[in-house]
Amino acid sequence: MDSLKSKKSAGISNLPIFQSFNRDRGFTLIEIIIYVALLSLTIGFILVAVYQIIDSKTGASARTSVEEEANFLIKKIKWVLTNVDVINQPTAGATSTTLSVNKFNFPANPVAISRSGSDVNISYAGNPATTLNSEDISVGDLVFENISGGSNPAVKIKLNLEYRPNDLKTTKPSTTIETTIYLRKQ
Repeated sequence: MDSLKSKKSAGISNLPIFQSFNRDRGFTLIEIIIYVALLSLTIGFILVAVYQIIDSKTGASARTSVEEEANFLIKKIKWVLTNVDVINQPTAGATSTTLSVNKFNFPANPVAISRSGSDVNISYAGNPATTLNSEDISVGDLVFENISGGSNPAVKIKLNLEYRPNDLKTTKPSTTIETTIYLRKQ
C-alpha cells in the first residue's frame, strides 16, 4: 500500500501543471531572442513613422515659404508698376532682368527691381539696393518683358523661385509664376 501511495504521489507530481509549481522556471534563450526581435521591430516602425511625420512637416513648411515669397514679390512688383509715368527698362518690345520705372509724384525715382545672383533687389533713386527675398528662397529666373504698345501698356513677368536649404530629403519645392500686369494711373 505504501508503494501504491508513492506511485500515486509520484504520478501527480509528474503532471505538467504541478511541475511549474515545483521549480523556478525563467525565460529560455529562444524566448528572449524573440522578445528582443519583436521589441526592435516595434521601435523601428515607430521611428520610421516619426521620421516621416517630421519630414512631411518640413516639406510642407518649405512649400508654404516658397508660395508666400512668390506672393510677396509679385505684390511688390505690382506696387512698382502702379501709377507709372515712364518705363525706363526694359524698352518697348524688349526683355530684361531689371525693371526700372518712374512713378508719378514719387520723390525717389527711378524705382528699380532686378535680379542679382539668386536674389531680387529693389532700389530707389539710385541708392543701394535692398534684397526683397528671404535667405531661404533662391530666385532662379526673373524676366520682365515690356509689351507696351497701343492703348494698353503692360509688363509681362516670369518669376521662378526655389527653396534654398539642402536639408530636405525630398525634391526641393519650387514655383514658377508668369503674369502680365497692365499699367494704370491712379
